[in-house]
Amino acid sequence: MKKLIVSLTCAVLLAACGKDKTDSAAEVSAPAFAAVKTYKVTSYVYTPFVIRNSKGEVGGFETEVLQAVAAKQNIRFEFSPMLAAWDVLFKSVESGQADLLSAAMYPNPERAARFEVSDSYMDTRFALLSAKGIIVNGLADLRGKRLAVFAKSMADREIRSLSYADEIKIVPINSIYEGVKAVVGGKADVVYGDQVVLTYYANQFKDEGLRLSADPKAQQHQFIFLIRKGDTELLAQVNAGLAAIKADGTLEKIKNKWLAR
Repeated sequence: MKKLIVSLTCAVLLAACGKDKTDSAAEVSAPAFAAVKTYKVTSYVYTPFVIRNSKGEVGGFETEVLQAVAAKQNIRFEFSPMLAAWDVLFKSVESGQADLLSAAMYPNPERAARFEVSDSYMDTRFALLSAKGIIVNGLADLRGKRLAVFAKSMADREIRSLSYADEIKIVPINSIYEGVKAVVGGKADVVYGDQVVLTYYANQFKDEGLRLSADPKAQQHQFIFLIRKGDTELLAQVNAGLAAIKADGTLEKIKNKWLAR
């Protein structure tokens, strides 16, 4: 009888110990899971930076950069790809509907006044992608040419500010892809836009004999992310994550995957 009582007592104690360990593990894991903070990202669909497939899944160069940043900082980004006017994209962040804008953005004073601006993750400049047989080495060679340029973009404003802009036949486009197709289809001679984007399309249409060139005098720009004004915590996390993926070679691997020529 004594043996039976001792056995029962041990069983109860073991069960209690087992329960305590289980509860303790649950208490540890729950806060750890809750610590992974999620931020909402408004992504502008812009190949190769942000790509959305037929299932609505988001990928692309800039998306992978942010995913790598999130992994370094133990945070999570939730992506909502959009095709909308710039004002709509900006307001989605300003209103708090999103925390960050991923749209292959360049910094400028207006954006710095409205948003927190991250550190740059890569330099770029505007370039020219011309049709086979069209020799264009710089902006001065655009006289008399049909130039496809993204309407109301920084590239568009730069072209229209040239002293000889009236000698260029500007073909407004709504995407760089549309401009590349116009060049391939004979509706434009040249498309002007970001060098990174045009490099990607030069690779995609290499059989068309397209020629990529950059004006040596072209101004350099930097790619950044725009973050809701006042969210210095997210700004610090993004900047720290960018520094980490630059240092360990992750950023270079992502560049080579999407942009190597």
